Amino acid sequence: MVRRANRVIVRLVAPVAMILWSVSAKGQSAPPRVSLAPLNLEAALAAYPVAGTRTILVVAPDRAFRTRDAVSLPGRPSPSQIAAAFGRKAVPSGELLALVPRTMSLLHSPSAEPNPWDGAPPGDLFKLLAATFTPEQWKAFVSRNGVAVQELNTKEQRDLFRALFPNGVLRVQYDVPDGPNRDEDIQDRSEELPQARLRLGQMVSLGMPVAGKPTHHVFGMGFRPKKAPPRYFQIAPENFEADRVSGARVRTEVPNRLKPGDLDFSTPSLQVAVSLESVRTVGELIERIGRATKTELYADYRLENKRVTVIGRPEGRAADVLRALALSVTGAYRRVGPAFVLTDDRVGIGTRRQRWASFERQAEELRRTALESAGDEILERYPQRVLPTFDEPLAMNAAQRKLADAKRNDPFGIAYHSQEQAEVPFAELSPAQQEVARITYNYRRRDPERTLEGTFLVQANPMLQLLLPSLDGPVNLSMDMTGIFRPSQQAMHLMAEKMRAEAKPSVPSTEPPDSPKPPTIDDLIALMKAIERRAVYARPRTADEVNALISSMKRLTFNELWLDVFSDGVAHIGGTKRSAPTAGKPEGDVLTLALEAAKGTGIRVFPVVDLLAWAPANASESVRDRTILGDNSLEAEIRQLRRQAWFAQAKRGPQPPSFPMPNGPVYVSPSGPGVREDLTELLVALRKREGIAGVVWRTDAPNGYRGSDDRFLTSSDPETELGYGEDMRLKFLRRNHSDPIDVFPNYYRTGRANTRLAFFDGFDRERELTEQWSKFRRETNVAFLRSLYEGTIGTGDRSFDLLIAARTTEGRYRPWFGSWDRPDAPLPFYRDIFPGGERPADEVTQAKAQSRLAYRIIQLWSGIDRRSLRMLCERMVRNDAWHGFVLETQTDPGFSRNPDNAANPLASLEKP
Repeated sequence: MVRRANRVIVRLVAPVAMILWSVSAKGQSAPPRVSLAPLNLEAALAAYPVAGTRTILVVAPDRAFRTRDAVSLPGRPSPSQIAAAFGRKAVPSGELLALVPRTMSLLHSPSAEPNPWDGAPPGDLFKLLAATFTPEQWKAFVSRNGVAVQELNTKEQRDLFRALFPNGVLRVQYDVPDGPNRDEDIQDRSEELPQARLRLGQMVSLGMPVAGKPTHHVFGMGFRPKKAPPRYFQIAPENFEADRVSGARVRTEVPNRLKPGDLDFSTPSLQVAVSLESVRTVGELIERIGRATKTELYADYRLENKRVTVIGRPEGRAADVLRALALSVTGAYRRVGPAFVLTDDRVGIGTRRQRWASFERQAEELRRTALESAGDEILERYPQRVLPTFDEPLAMNAAQRKLADAKRNDPFGIAYHSQEQAEVPFAELSPAQQEVARITYNYRRRDPERTLEGTFLVQANPMLQLLLPSLDGPVNLSMDMTGIFRPSQQAMHLMAEKMRAEAKPSVPSTEPPDSPKPPTIDDLIALMKAIERRAVYARPRTADEVNALISSMKRLTFNELWLDVFSDGVAHIGGTKRSAPTAGKPEGDVLTLALEAAKGTGIRVFPVVDLLAWAPANASESVRDRTILGDNSLEAEIRQLRRQAWFAQAKRGPQPPSFPMPNGPVYVSPSGPGVREDLTELLVALRKREGIAGVVWRTDAPNGYRGSDDRFLTSSDPETELGYGEDMRLKFLRRNHSDPIDVFPNYYRTGRANTRLAFFDGFDRERELTEQWSKFRRETNVAFLRSLYEGTIGTGDRSFDLLIAARTTEGRYRPWFGSWDRPDAPLPFYRDIFPGGERPADEVTQAKAQSRLAYRIIQLWSGIDRRSLRMLCERMVRNDAWHGFVLETQTDPGFSRNPDNAANPLASLEKP
């Protein structure tokens, strides 16, 4: 339910302590006592004279607040007494004394298999319960009186109902119609659960127009008319930030102790004295220690601005200070190459959060089968999907209902099967809806976004309600019920097909049927000749394969051969470090063979280089790129295949899951040791070859490095994003003072697992780091490509085209090849929206705006036959758009390799 009041809590920190002197009856002064007027440790340290002469170090004293059980202190309190009053403890670190947190949070790794129903969302549990209702229970369930809990007559139904209310707790709050809700209206009604009744109705809310954005609406206040019938809502039980999720323990709170780390405090260089004079922040102190000890040290970006207070002699041994800092932030030192970073633990924060995100996704997938089956059952028993409104004051009127029905019955609007929507101007709102619109507008008058102009979105959602004997109105339960009628994907597909069939007119067609005869070769050739550039990408390896391919290209009038000369990390030409063993022989140098065979044919040869997708045998561990979980790209693919097989097997039985092992490449890092040097040597050798028309680059950007100059695009599945090799991590750490494995890419998506860490949380910082990391990978990759361009393609006098696959959002197949005409020009990329917000007319318009040459991709390997190729060519000729096309006879390296390499991949097009 919507919260109505914005409460601001202001912490008032007293600048000085109030010293209380008590005088005995005999007129003698008793030992002074000090009140705890300061609310935080920083003010207390400034106010209280600390006993002892030991140097004291405190991190973030301004964030340590007085505990509830704090008692008054003596006139000269000890460091331990002060620390205890503010929830900390005094811990020695050599000659230093650090006032550190009492406890620390340990984030665990999830178990191998989740229990999908342990702590499942209540809405999911209720959907299972509703699917078990008998027809009589259903009838009562959607009636005004509802179905009684006592009428749940099976153990399964009773167990599912109890699971809706963890620990049997029900807390409700009166819903004030036209103002903020009040805390004093919260009541505990747990004892009435056995006498409750359940019913399903509707709750209607208004989305207000947004000034200047006609398609946007703002929800949020949830007001009702002033004289609306009484209503209550459930105070939602804590279902987020749970310490236990799907049967696995997320975190444990333990006494603060030094965590294992990678920094050896006994190293001789760390035994030197370091000045603590005038130090203000953790970052300043870490930098000072690094200079003094000649050690590359960093404090995590989220720590470096934390305040540091030093009391006593402003000097300490470097090892003691570093140990005290780790205890003060409950952290550890992690090695990244030659550097060390003070962070939470050896395992990355982002790594652990991604593990929990993947774990929760597994649980969701396992629940999906049962929920889809329940959805099919419910939809079959209650197919009309129009719910009663009961006493809903904002219920849709007849005109709004008609609009909602039209949208719901649209074959492509099945998503609205449990949510009804109608867009209408203010004048067409019901009187009650107009009253609420005015109340909301007046309450938010200072909000420039809200307006009464434009169209309002009237939205009706299913609402599960509880009727209690002691309350004069229903209790809206805090459960997402929008998916209660959602069936399986298969059922939705059948529904859509049925709707489309019913929508088609039953008038017999007078058009003649298409001819089943495939086009002749001559038909195809005539069409292809009208297209300027007609390329074939292929991987011949012997003289016979090259000659057969060139012969077919001549007959079919292809005029460009895009020849694979570097793939799997191996060069199929001579004279480079990565040349194949037979490359020095005429039979193995495919480029020499192809140039000889193409002489006098009009076929131009473009060597194709797969820059970063190498075979596992040719990619050492040091150059393999990594994900946030530490997988290389092949291991990440195996992880996903294993999960998919596990989900499929979970539906069928207890047999162990099995899946075919992928045989694709592994991606190497663009900044991996020797990668750029080896590729430069190869490209220089190609640049020197006479007779080639240009070069084609593929696999130039691993998953996670893509994006345009105006948008830093990341994957919807960070588990597969690359860029986390040690070389990239070190460069980012040096530039941004954060190890990327501490950054969770899906910071804006929170699951139920409570992965909070006291010193490392903050939405704004997480968003900033995520954007910096995405930008850093993109810039690193573009700089890598530009260095290859400037060192190879840009040299020499003769004309030389460079073609590169257009970039896209992650997961979308690249739609074209475009020329990269200058190293300072942006790379070709596909985007749905241009920077100004306008949508490009089509992909080819966008492609030609970015590149001098633009080739459409046609995937012969995906099953394209002569008929399909003719249709595509007809479209290209008719639109006169693309400069040409490339017929890909081999899979993209992002897929597993073809099981065999056909000697002549064009033979299928030549068959009569």
